[in-house]
Amino acid sequence: MQPTQHIEALQYLATPEGKALLLEASRLPNDRLLRLSRLRQRLSVERATVAVELLELRSRAHDKFAMAQTLFFTKEGLEQSTSESIADYRASRFPSGGRVFDACSGVGGDSLALLRHSEVVAVDTNPVALTCLRLNAEVVCPERTAHLYTLCADVTTLKLSRGYTAAFVDPSRRTEGQFGERRRVRSSADYSPPLEWVQSLRASIPDVVVKISPAVDEGVLREQTEAQVEFISVKGECREAVLWFGGLAKEESRPLELDGVQCYTAVLLGKGETPLVFSPFLCEPPAVVSPQAYLYEPDPAIIRAHLVPQLASQLNAGLLSPHIAYLTSDSLTETPFATAYRVLEAMPFRIKEVQKWLRREGRRVEIVKKRGVEVEPQEVRKSLLGVNPTAPPLTLVLTPHLGRVFALLCERGLYYDSPFEPAAPLEDWEVLRER
Repeated sequence: MQPTQHIEALQYLATPEGKALLLEASRLPNDRLLRLSRLRQRLSVERATVAVELLELRSRAHDKFAMAQTLFFTKEGLEQSTSESIADYRASRFPSGGRVFDACSGVGGDSLALLRHSEVVAVDTNPVALTCLRLNAEVVCPERTAHLYTLCADVTTLKLSRGYTAAFVDPSRRTEGQFGERRRVRSSADYSPPLEWVQSLRASIPDVVVKISPAVDEGVLREQTEAQVEFISVKGECREAVLWFGGLAKEESRPLELDGVQCYTAVLLGKGETPLVFSPFLCEPPAVVSPQAYLYEPDPAIIRAHLVPQLASQLNAGLLSPHIAYLTSDSLTETPFATAYRVLEAMPFRIKEVQKWLRREGRRVEIVKKRGVEVEPQEVRKSLLGVNPTAPPLTLVLTPHLGRVFALLCERGLYYDSPFEPAAPLEDWEVLRER
């Protein structure tokens, strides 16, 4: 579909008549062909196709946007857009009343948050995404739309004035595949615009914020010697990495090297809660110890920011194995930066021994977690399903210890009021890399 046709269809769907048809179609069963055939009775092929796609995108957007049912998206724009909680946190660190240059604005996840207290100049190469941004501004903050300016252009070709207080850059992490499909890039060198361009941008706008993948290569992070680096977690998932330059960087949160490893800042966001910030500090590396009364699983942002030693220091905890992010301690310390478990039993891992313990203690395994061991959690869980199927549940944690695979049978230990919902079961850091 041509961009002009896509734009015309979106603008129609934003009218009262278009909204009514979208509402009517949303009440049909979630079947693409059924919705398309029903809409085709009253709309052109282009309008009906865009309407059905928009309904599908809105259903996927609930985790990111509170008003998802009334917003406008493109597929790629939704995939790359920032969730409201992160955008609001980030925008809160920009000075109010200024003029912000939003490069690669997409459908407006960050632009809308910035627009609430600043004038925003949003630039993107995709005219359809910019149309979504303008329509979304009318929905989210109609009283501020006069402070939003959009431009369809390649940001690297623009000659920028010094009239901006700050800039935000969210480079595209998509490229054309072999058969014309859009695929995700892994290397920061393939970002569009590339990270190197940020330095030329800073010649005009010194205070710049850059959103990048949390799976960015360590060498790339070490090159950002002037930046504060943050890893942001939302409800137990490391979602983004952010580079803060100039006056927007916090001096106390600058990267710090500990035992040859660069440590960064972790930020945890919970629904309706004040952001919790864990900054690097010097401490002794944690010792390797035997399993103790409690097991701590650090939040993914803590792991990605290389802050496990600092967290261990706060918890008076040790490691079960070098370089494996499970901590253990004889005391339970309240922290929002890790999930705590009470260890009921620790033993070398053998399925028959675990089965025997479960039968004896009248328990069953509900979740299997692992780090650093060559086992499949689902296969292990299957082999244990027949043991006491109605008994009280527990979590089986598999980890290296003293050169062997150990099994820790644990109860979830949230013995204090946590502002966060339970995290999804995690395995090695690899599963957190950008999907």
